[in-house]
Amino acid sequence: MPLRFAPRDWPIALKMAMDLLVASLVPLAIAVWITSARANAALEREARENVELLARVTATQLEQLLIDAQRSLAQLAGQPAVIAYCADVGQRPQRQAAADEQLGLTVSSNPDYASAFLIDMSGYGLASTSASNVGLDFNFREYFRQARDGAVHISDVLVGKTSSRPGIYLSMPVLSGHGQVGVAVIKYQGERLWQILDAVQPGGRGHAMLTDADGIVLVQPDKSRLYRSLVPLSADEQAALDPMSRWSIERIDSLDLPELGAALGSPMTMGAVEFGFAPDAEGRRERWIAGLAPMSLRPWVVSVLLPRSEFAAPMTELIRSQWAVVVTVGVLAAAYALVRARTLVRPVLEITRAAGQVATGNLDARVNELGEDEIGQLARGFNAMVPRLRQTMEMKQSLAVAMEVQQSLLPSAPPSIPGIEIVGQSRYCDETGGDYFDFIDVSQIEPGKLLFAVGDVMGHGIGSAFIMASARAALRSHAGVSGSLGSLLEGVNRVLAADARDGRFMTLALLVIDPATRSARWASAGHDPAIIYDPASDTFESLDGGDVPLGVVGGVRYEEYSRSMLPARATVVLGTDGIWETPNAQRELYGKERLQELIRGFRDRPLPELVKAIETELAEFRDHRPVHDDVTFVAFRFGDGGTAPGTAVSA
Repeated sequence: MPLRFAPRDWPIALKMAMDLLVASLVPLAIAVWITSARANAALEREARENVELLARVTATQLEQLLIDAQRSLAQLAGQPAVIAYCADVGQRPQRQAAADEQLGLTVSSNPDYASAFLIDMSGYGLASTSASNVGLDFNFREYFRQARDGAVHISDVLVGKTSSRPGIYLSMPVLSGHGQVGVAVIKYQGERLWQILDAVQPGGRGHAMLTDADGIVLVQPDKSRLYRSLVPLSADEQAALDPMSRWSIERIDSLDLPELGAALGSPMTMGAVEFGFAPDAEGRRERWIAGLAPMSLRPWVVSVLLPRSEFAAPMTELIRSQWAVVVTVGVLAAAYALVRARTLVRPVLEITRAAGQVATGNLDARVNELGEDEIGQLARGFNAMVPRLRQTMEMKQSLAVAMEVQQSLLPSAPPSIPGIEIVGQSRYCDETGGDYFDFIDVSQIEPGKLLFAVGDVMGHGIGSAFIMASARAALRSHAGVSGSLGSLLEGVNRVLAADARDGRFMTLALLVIDPATRSARWASAGHDPAIIYDPASDTFESLDGGDVPLGVVGGVRYEEYSRSMLPARATVVLGTDGIWETPNAQRELYGKERLQELIRGFRDRPLPELVKAIETELAEFRDHRPVHDDVTFVAFRFGDGGTAPGTAVSA
């Protein structure tokens, strides 16, 4: 039989061989491409994480040096000899030796301390381990002014005009029992910062750098690039920085690193960024990455810089080797597809046959064992799937029955009582839920009165539904017995506390209304209080008072509260937190204020319209996204004088 060109007429074995070849090569090529891209991303991510980690570690080391220096300074400023020397002007000559001794001990405690000195409140040096500081006017120095005003201060890196050596000045006030008497200062050698950052070498050309809040380079290995800005500065910016007084230079040149300067100037300085280095002779900017770590004691940022070229070479080699694997695997896959095509056809057809039986509703269909290869695994997976499919279908049927049963536990319609309009509603976010409301006729023990109940079990789903059903049964079994609402809650609590599972609990509010007198009695087990709206005064109030939720612990005593003469035409709403804790896309909660405004707006409208308005507004507030909590409430409204005919409304 001649082989036709149309693929649909090819033998199944040949089509299988071609499909296997394409199916092996195309996904493999895509997988290699994706893997290469991910490998590139992973290597770059690792490089970014490494430089960021180096930056954070270096920043932490610098912070610790400054913290240790602050501790030394605090010890110096708190020495009695130093305080007495600064405080007692007349006795300074006699106390000079003791003050000099403390200064010398401070400097000798750390080889990185260049000097330590004391300044009087007028700004002139009193004593110092460096004779040049004695009698010197420090009023122009920010670190003196800050400490004179009572602050603990760390200066920027400053360069001495005579020594040309960098230093950091730490200052704090010297305090006696009568107030501030002077300023103590430690000069920290800037070369120590050089040593720390110069030791950070992430690669051949990688290095660390320290910049201040103005983008000025304070420390980096190439000392010719110190005290330069990352971006060009205007004449006004140059004048504001005053480079002569800070670093003993005439002007601040630019390193021309605008991308890095923008990253350092952003609010989120920490992390890793990519930027273009200074242009070469042909105007090209080599791409670098920088790990950034801000410091807390000073507005400085430690940057660890690394050229992309130093970690790109391994990426190129990895991509080359992966495509070599693709070619090799492709050749082997083609040979294997031709050999195995006929073998693959038979088990695939058997699985197809069994799948067709399942599609027609035969959940007893199975596939014979077909070996240990992928098709055998597929067959075993198929055989394992079918019973699970049966279980899933049975579970869905059971959930449907459970939902129907639970819905039957809720009132199908509110009672019709003259003089009062009543509505109630519960919407579950799953097939079953933990919210509960009920209207219980207690006229046998309290003629003319009606018991309202609203509850909320922690969580939702089957477990919460079981607790809700238990609470309903316990409540209804105890409701016909004369007693207070507090004792009624205690009876329900005994049942739930005895069967407590997984730490679940339930809030429950009970409210008995006498439409004839508009009086109310209530008790609450951790539930939100009922909201009362008086249209005559246009005010809201609540029926406060309550105790711990049900099921938390047994033996709790619950109190009953009462009130006479609720306002005429008052609207009373008792609900669960699924209403006011409904979030929108910005995670803002709906809140009770919006609910109150809705109640006010529908004060002259029938309560069923209020129910629909609450549903509509909650849906619009959450932008019609899925509901994540049950929403339940009951509401009632008195007629004028409590004698108007009632309205039976089910929502």
